[in-house]
Order: sequence, then structure tokens, then C-alpha cells
Amino acid sequence: MRPMSFTTTLLSTTALVLACSGAHAQETKEVAQPAAAARDGDKIALDEIIVTATRRATNVQDVSTAVTAVAGEQLARQGITDAVQLARITPNLFATSGYAGGNTRFAIRGLGATDFSQAGASPVAIYIDDVYQPYSFGIGSQLFDLDRVEVLRGPQGTLFGKNTTGGAVAYYSARPQKQLGGYVNADLITGEYNKRTLEGVLNTPISDTLAARFDLRYENRDAYVRNVFNGQDLGENRMLAGRAQFEWTPSDATRVNLKLFGMRSNGDATLYHGGFVQNICDPARFDPTNTPYANCNGSSLPKTYEAPGEVNDETQSFEKYSNSGLNLRIDQDAGDWSLTAITGYQKIDYKIRTNDDGNATDFFGTRQDLHAWQISQEVRAASPAGRRLSGVFGLFAQYDRAKAPTSTGSVLFGPPRDNILRDDADQKTQTLAAFTNVTFKIDERFSVIGGLRYSSERKKVDIVGLDVFSGGYDFTDDTLIGFDIAHPPFVVDPAVDVRFGQHETNTWNRATWDLTLNYKPSDDALLYVKAAEGFRSGGYNLFASTPDAIATVRPEILRSYEAGAKLEFFDNRLRLNSSGFYYELSDQQILSTGASGAGVKLSNAGSSTVKGFEVEAEAAVVAHLRLSGSLGYTDARFDEYHTLFAGQPISLAGHRLAYAPKWTASTSAAYDFDLSNGYNIRLSTDWNYRSKVYFDAYNFSYTGDGSLVLGNARISLTAPAGPRQWHLDAYVNNLTDQKYHVFGFFTGTAWYSRVYSDRRLFGLQAGVKF
Repeated sequence: MRPMSFTTTLLSTTALVLACSGAHAQETKEVAQPAAAARDGDKIALDEIIVTATRRATNVQDVSTAVTAVAGEQLARQGITDAVQLARITPNLFATSGYAGGNTRFAIRGLGATDFSQAGASPVAIYIDDVYQPYSFGIGSQLFDLDRVEVLRGPQGTLFGKNTTGGAVAYYSARPQKQLGGYVNADLITGEYNKRTLEGVLNTPISDTLAARFDLRYENRDAYVRNVFNGQDLGENRMLAGRAQFEWTPSDATRVNLKLFGMRSNGDATLYHGGFVQNICDPARFDPTNTPYANCNGSSLPKTYEAPGEVNDETQSFEKYSNSGLNLRIDQDAGDWSLTAITGYQKIDYKIRTNDDGNATDFFGTRQDLHAWQISQEVRAASPAGRRLSGVFGLFAQYDRAKAPTSTGSVLFGPPRDNILRDDADQKTQTLAAFTNVTFKIDERFSVIGGLRYSSERKKVDIVGLDVFSGGYDFTDDTLIGFDIAHPPFVVDPAVDVRFGQHETNTWNRATWDLTLNYKPSDDALLYVKAAEGFRSGGYNLFASTPDAIATVRPEILRSYEAGAKLEFFDNRLRLNSSGFYYELSDQQILSTGASGAGVKLSNAGSSTVKGFEVEAEAAVVAHLRLSGSLGYTDARFDEYHTLFAGQPISLAGHRLAYAPKWTASTSAAYDFDLSNGYNIRLSTDWNYRSKVYFDAYNFSYTGDGSLVLGNARISLTAPAGPRQWHLDAYVNNLTDQKYHVFGFFTGTAWYSRVYSDRRLFGLQAGVKF
């Protein structure tokens, strides 16, 4: 479908929904209340948590899905300011931005993206204000002034626009209100590095039917890592993000929200620490003439360079990205029905240059770009929820295009300092889907929920691989793709020609389903069993830098079986939710960096089995004390996976899936002291644990990380409620100053690279509400 006709279809559908009119129906406010201890007179209880995982405003205790929901206020109180920190409070969730600062990746119950190309789709869908995000770069820039976050575990598709196998992470911005208000927060961090953050929000009514909300956030992090190669400091970053929303309610039956957003970030790229592995390097693999890299057995090459606070980097690394776009949401009551139309558009520009070997050797460096845009439309109709038979019916359409040139400079591709491989990838994706989710109440206690989805995804790819010769590769010219300042200027050989290519179009169609049986033995308990099928369409290796890396992978299919219980005790002073799951996964899409040479391979694993459980608990012990905790267990292993390592066949059956720690656990406590003059002091701490994790399917220890315990603490002083209520917080993240890895990879040649976490940080935050 051409972009122009696609856009016309989206706008026409939106106009149709807006034109619908009718009487006032049920209220569907999308709000989440913090799960804090509330007092009604002498009664102590946990607050209700309202989510929209079922596409209706519903108490999370009545939702037969494993979901963790956190209100924006609670996120702020716990100091959770970026996407990665969600793993502190969510069982069986692993999150990392180690590959690139602007690239956040999630794995839920062991299922996550191993493809770190710019346009690779993930089995975990990310939504911002109900708009699917096909690219993970830059999503963190929109994650401020939030109403709530919902993390849904298990396959999604019969209630959401995009089909997924692993789950979904949904962020919801705070929406405009009809009263004047806002806040300003300033945050200063010191420790391993210095960082300053300023955030401001203004909410204002414009008329009786129109309100607006303006958000602005600025971050500035100083350089903090010494580069021993040239004496410069690295690690600085600057980011500016803004958002403007307009909410129009011409009647009780119509609600229109327009959101405009944009951001820009500029700084140093992820800093890799690397090492060479002995007894793996084979000189014969370095180039057809068997010219070896000097002493490639590791005898004269540094095995590692991991001095605290230092890197040894000959590269002028950087990371720059920007995105902008708009969302239009229309909610319309039509009789007893509710209609919703959501239109999304965004444009992304991304550039990164990295020293992948992590050493001051001309061994391996990469430059990647991404120029992408997306337009999507979702339309839903919901029947009244209180009836015996009710349902949600939806249509989804999306068109996106990604141009992703990548260049790699390495001695692996020829004599030292002599070759660059470049591949230019251009992918166009068109998605069409219809979905429904219907609930039938057998009686007041029993209900059956069934969902059905049909997806059609068409992908067209054009990949051209070039062999670019130079007298010494140079990645300093932003118009070229090179990286080494120590060598002569980049010179393209006139004889350069196309080395390989892929020009292919495929359409993958699939019907998926879910079936749930609900039983409510009392008003305070929900028991459910659920079976579902998830689907992730096929695709291509956009990171192919060698002819043998060209690949078309089959769709990934998941069969999921789950049982859960949601319970409340002691007049809602204790909340206990649990779930157990068993997955059968076929044709899982796995990206491997160690298959052969420096090439990156994308292939299908034969089959995998994932099983485990989660338990989440919250308690209002006394009037001022709130406790919470979680425990997650995931056993995720390949049953059948035949691949290559260093060019040789290997079976990875029995290996653990990447980003799948077997155990995760968390606990938090908060105590409020209400002073007689109206001031409040709050003491809080949270601790989380995860067991050993691997970052690739080979399960190499040097590209994984061992078990880890992290702790954080915060003290807050809040002034009495009033027109200028201020607060002052002091906090420490990573209390015990742990040093651990957040990302790593290995090639089938001679080296590995990995990325370290932040060390202990001290922070001071001041803010005022008005």
C-alpha cells in the first residue's frame, strides 16, 4: 500500500469516529491510583489500582492477566525515572539500555529481543499512550509526567493493536485537566558522574471545553570516564524533550486529545570494555590471504582493559538521536457503546558510532544510522461492560519505513587497516489486523473470556552490501561511515562494487487466540486459567555485513498456558497476586554475534520451553507503613537449536535463553511521619535481586553477569498542602556500590565486549507544585 493512500485511510477512519454521536455512556477515565496505604477514619487499606489492560477502566484485581501497574506518583516516590528501572519492581522483567543509551530493550519471562539492529522488532511491545513503538530508540525521552505504567506478561494481541509473544509495556502520560496547575522539579546527581535534570509542567484551561498541558525536560550529564588513549573525558550527554497536549471535551459524550512531542539528544556513545580470548583466534579466518592480525593468539594483545573510571578507546564515539511526532485520540460515546480512534505519527533520526572491541587496537568499530517514520491507526468499539455478554472489537493498521545503513571497520575483512564493509538496508512494513475480545458471564461468579485476532504483515527489504577499500579506514567524516582518527583520510576505491544484496518481499498471515476461565469465589478473590497463542512475524537481518549473514526468518509462534490468583485479605490491608506459566515456543528468532567471523546472524531456533511463576504482595501494615515485594522464577531453555560458532556447527539445546535470569526478587518499605505543623517526612528503601544472566544464546560467562543485589534509599520532606507545596528529597542509588554488566556480546573471532552499569550515585531533588 502506498503511503499516501494509507494516510488517507487513517484520516478517513478517524473522521468517521469523530462524526459519531450519542447519549452519555459509561465513564472510561484512564487513571491509576497509587497502591499506597489509605485511611478512612480509623480504617487502614490499600488503594484501588485502576488499569486499562482490558481497554476499560478496571480494578487490577479483576483483570485475569499477569500485570504490574504503577502510578506516576509512585514512580516519582521511588525515584524510578527511566525505563530500565522498572525491573526494580517488576518480577520476571529484565531491562537494559547497555547496547546504546537511547535503545531500551525489555525481556519478560525470558522473551526479549536479541536483535540489536536499529529496526529489529521485539517480542515485547512498547506502547506510549496506546501507540505502538516499532523502534526502541529514544522512547525514554517521553517517559516523564506519567499517569501510570502497566507491564503485561504473556502474549498480547486480542486487546492491543500489535501482536506480541512476550508481553507489553504501556506508558500513559498525564492528560490535561480543567484547572490551573503544574510543577517544577530540579534534580542534581553526583557520584560516579554529575548530572543535572530540570523538569517543568504547566496545566491550564483555555476555555470551558479546552485544556492544555505543556511538559519540558532537560538533562545534562558531564563526562566522567577517562580515555587513556588520548587523555580526553568521555560519557557526556545532553537531552531536551518536550510535549504539548490539548484536551477538547465539547460534550459529555466526546473527548479529543491531541499530543505533539519532540526530543533531541547528543552525547558520547556507550563505552565498551573488551578483551581478547586466547585459544579461539584462528588467523586463517582473518582474510582470504591468511594475513594474520599481529599475535592474534592474544600474547601481545591486551586481554582486557577494565580499570575503574577508564577506557582505552581510539574511536571518536558518539550517539545522536531525535524524534518528533503527534498522536490524536478520540473517545466517543455512541448510545451504550464507546468508540475510540487513535492515530499516531512519528519520525526518528539516529546515529551512533562505537568502538566495539573496547581496546585501543584497530580491531573492530561500527557506525549505524537509522532514518525512520511510522504512521498507525487503531479503531476500537466497546459494548457496555455490565451486561452478560460484552466485548471489545478493533482494527489496526500501520505503515513504517526504516533506512538503516551500517558500516563496520575491521582487520577481519582484510589486511590490517584496509577494509570497511557497508550494508544499506531499506525496510518497509505494512501491518493490518482485526481483533476482538468477548466476555460471557455464566453467573455472578463464573465467566469465560475469548479472544481472536487475524494479522497480516507485509515486509519488503532492500539490502545492498558494499566492499569499501581504503588506505586506512576513517570514521570521522559524518557523511561517510568510518571511525579511526589515527589513520589517513577515507578514500573510496573507484573499483568498488556491490558484494551482495537482498531484495525480497514476504507477507506473513496468522490467526491467534486466547481463552480464559474466571472464577470469583468472593469479592476479594479472582482465580483464572488461561491459554493463548502469540505471533511475531518473520523478518530479515538488517545487520547483515557479509553475504552469509543474509537471512529471512520464519514467524515466531508461542503457545502459553497460565493459571493465576488475585487475592485481598483483612479488609484490603494485604494484596497477594500470583501466576504460574508454561510456554512452548517454536521458531524463536535469535540474533547471534558469534556464528562466524564478525558477521551477525539472524536465524530461527527450533524450539524452546519456558516455565515459571510470579508472586507480588503489598501490605498496609499500620497507618504510615507500606510494604511490598515480589518474587519471580523463570526456567527458559532451548530444546532444539542448531547454529554455528566460529563457523563450526554447534547445538545449543539445554542452553538458557538470553536476558532470562532464573530468579528475580524485590522488596520495598516506606514510612511516613506526619508532623504536627503539617509537614511530612518519608523514609523509603527498595532492594532487588536477580540471579545470573546471559546476554547471548552461547551462555558465555564473560558476556553475561553474575547474581546481583541492588539497594536504594530516599528521604523526603514535603511541605503542608497548599498553593505552593514544595518537597525536598535526598537519595542514594546503588547503595553498596555494585559493579556489574548490563550488556555484552562475543564474536566468533577473538574478542568480547561488555558494558558496565552506573556505580553508586547520590542525588538531591527539589520541586514545587502549584
